[in-house]
Amino acid sequence: MKRFLLLLLPFVVTLARAQTVTPIKQTAEINGQPYYSTGNPAKGAAWKPYSGTATGGGSGTYVSGPVAFTNLTGVPSYLTSGALAAKLETALYNSNRTADQAATAAALAAGNNAQIGLNNHVSNSNNPHGTTKDQVGLSNVPNVNTTNPANIIQSPGYRFVTDAQINTWNSPPTNSTANVSAATVRSYLSAGNGLLYDQSAGQYYINASDVNVIVKSYLKSRDGYAAGKVLQADGNEFTWVTPTSTTVTGGSSGTVAPGGSVVSADHIFADSTVSRSNPGVMTDVLLTNTADLLTFITTPQTNKRGILTNAATPYDNGSGGFSRTGAWTNVMLTAQTSATLISTGTNVMTFQGSNTVNRVYLKGITFKSTNTGGGYPMVFTNELVSFDGLEIGYCKFVGTNTGNFNGFGVIQYSTSSNSGGTSANLYLHDNEFIDIPRCGVEILSQGYDAVRLTNVTIAANRFRNSAANSGEFNRMATSLSGLITNIYHARNHSTNAKNMAYEFVNVKYAKGESNTAVASLETCVGYSVSDDGRNSTEQIYLEGGYFNVTSRPFQLYDCKDVHIKGGLYIAGRGIDMNTRLSSIESITATCTNLFNAEAIVQFGGTSNNNVLKSSVLSSWGSAALGREPSYETVVLRSGTYANVVSGTVAAPLILRQGKRPGGGYFTDGQVVNQGTASPANTVSGTITVQLEP
Repeated sequence: MKRFLLLLLPFVVTLARAQTVTPIKQTAEINGQPYYSTGNPAKGAAWKPYSGTATGGGSGTYVSGPVAFTNLTGVPSYLTSGALAAKLETALYNSNRTADQAATAAALAAGNNAQIGLNNHVSNSNNPHGTTKDQVGLSNVPNVNTTNPANIIQSPGYRFVTDAQINTWNSPPTNSTANVSAATVRSYLSAGNGLLYDQSAGQYYINASDVNVIVKSYLKSRDGYAAGKVLQADGNEFTWVTPTSTTVTGGSSGTVAPGGSVVSADHIFADSTVSRSNPGVMTDVLLTNTADLLTFITTPQTNKRGILTNAATPYDNGSGGFSRTGAWTNVMLTAQTSATLISTGTNVMTFQGSNTVNRVYLKGITFKSTNTGGGYPMVFTNELVSFDGLEIGYCKFVGTNTGNFNGFGVIQYSTSSNSGGTSANLYLHDNEFIDIPRCGVEILSQGYDAVRLTNVTIAANRFRNSAANSGEFNRMATSLSGLITNIYHARNHSTNAKNMAYEFVNVKYAKGESNTAVASLETCVGYSVSDDGRNSTEQIYLEGGYFNVTSRPFQLYDCKDVHIKGGLYIAGRGIDMNTRLSSIESITATCTNLFNAEAIVQFGGTSNNNVLKSSVLSSWGSAALGREPSYETVVLRSGTYANVVSGTVAAPLILRQGKRPGGGYFTDGQVVNQGTASPANTVSGTITVQLEP
């Protein structure tokens, strides 16, 4: 059909151009015959057959008869040009519709084929594009099965754990007294077993409670363990031994050589390793309230650590405080974070009675009294107690700054009852004493029938008073009085003590080292060493330190073998020496003369066989403060004898004489020797006098 139409179309066009026709607007086939209309049949225009004469409107002419196509094969001769056009239009429409349908069908088929191809591509897991692991940043990742431990490189920071290991961590040994073998303990400490890992910090750790169990179990596994024994280290191994009490003797005494007997620098006066508590074998007891604490302190305890867990509410037993009456052996009372024992009385905690106090440690507790009167010390042991190993460390003692009670006190012998116990190994260290109305620490052993307290360490404590206390004269940081031996007193700091910062009376074999005292509120001496007629104060060594006080930097009365070496001293009065067999060496002392001192250093009474050498003694600066300087630099009074004042070229004795506020000097600054007894005092060697400009 298409071919016929294409062949026919040129002839139709040629024929149409050869005729004069009336414009035809519409054509139609009615009853099998072709009709045309020159108007709009919908508005009444007539349909006219192609055979006949046109009537009606329109312009031009139309063919009034059929036109024969004699030159076309297969075309009926009766068709006019209009009928032929209608036939052609219908044929073209049908042909185009068929072509469109075919094209649409082809497009749909193509689209379906594309979707099928896309679906097949998406579901293809065989890497159709040939992408490599390098292209996606995985060049260092091996292609292995990571669920197989054999394919994982393990290290202390990255390793697999088993259910058995997890169960071990979740169920550590309990706090029992049963021994655990060393091999078992080592298994707890081995890498990957018994260790926890903190991913944020990148560190391994063991819980504190587990460490306590592990260490205790390990220590108990050592040979020789038994209740009551303590660990002794020989540098390589720990050994369980029966505890002993040790007396460490000082140097020789009684010599008549000038300067006394100076021991070697490494001499040990107190042994701080004896009869200490052993936390490694203790079982913890949690004390959550006052009732728990009362039960603990009134009950016999061995190898126990009482832990005060309540930091928010003070443990308060009223004005009577807490009294330890149960026998204690290897016991610690401590605070988990912080805890306060408080009393409206002066006494907060007392050790009393004859029950055992051996290797006891009070650690990290605040003792507080709200009392403003007088009474027993805040923490106190009375004359009935004989302890072997009492330690107080990292505690705080808080008073009211008013009244006359001590912070910590020991009465080793009672003069009222003429009785007392015998104790050894007292350790006071790293404590703080705040606004204690009287002494921070006072230790008394005044029976004089025997040495009742030995081996005492007082170190790294701080004593601080914020205001004056007019109601108490003897407001000292530390006071040791009586037959007490083997004392180590070092690195303590006193602020605003009254009368004396550190006092030693009738004690033997003591060393004070690198202590500090500063006082400005009330009259205060730095060191005071004396004897009350017992002739027992001897072998005291005071080295280094810093003192800036309102009265004397130190004073020595009726004692022997007291040696002061090094240190910086600034004081309102001069040094007073009424002693024998003692020495002052390599100190720097300045007298600011608050009390019109006679001399920077004065040897009085019957002082004999003492040595003063190689120091710097000065009264410079008094005039600038509006005060008179000391009258003399060094003076030896009339009753003195056999004393030596000297210097060397390498270490001279330098005497600095201060000037008076109005100008001039009291003396020329030279040593004044008034001694008349025999043998005579000696002033010799390199002594340099410097007058203040």
